[in-house]
Amino acid sequence: MIENGISNISIRSICAEAGVNLGMFHYCFKSKENFIKILFQGVIQDLHDYWVNWIKETEDLPTSKERLEKIIFINAKLFREKKDVFESIMKSFDFSNDLLIKFVKENRKTIDAFFFAIVEDCKKDGYLNKDISNFKLVSILFGATMTYAKYCVELFVKEEQYDAEILQMTSLLMQKCK
Repeated sequence: MIENGISNISIRSICAEAGVNLGMFHYCFKSKENFIKILFQGVIQDLHDYWVNWIKETEDLPTSKERLEKIIFINAKLFREKKDVFESIMKSFDFSNDLLIKFVKENRKTIDAFFFAIVEDCKKDGYLNKDISNFKLVSILFGATMTYAKYCVELFVKEEQYDAEILQMTSLLMQKCK
């Protein structure tokens, strides 16, 4: 997937690399579409595991603002660690592929609930503008950070530089959305 993108996954290549025959692949996965679905479920499970850890890491922080900033920061660090996977998904995502659209819709509720809850807490506590919709705030805070994270991954080789830039971007975004 990382080398060729999702739409160019070759079952024959996967079987050759794994050292199994094509029949074994079809016995285990039934179809290429089912294999891709299982692949995406693995990615979503990885993200979910990160989010569970984020919640644990942020529970003891005294304010919702600090929790949100930490979550944005960890999200950007996840992007750095899983850059190849995210880029492969984004560059080959086919918005006309019914399987992928269905998968995103099914999993979006879990993802949205996580981010919207912390944004709502920040609005209640006065750290974010109550007049801006949660959807816009999530889009601005996480979308801008992830776009900047992609730029920083390419620009800064040292993790300390990357971390400092992401923290500065997060702080700037929080100020602008107050």
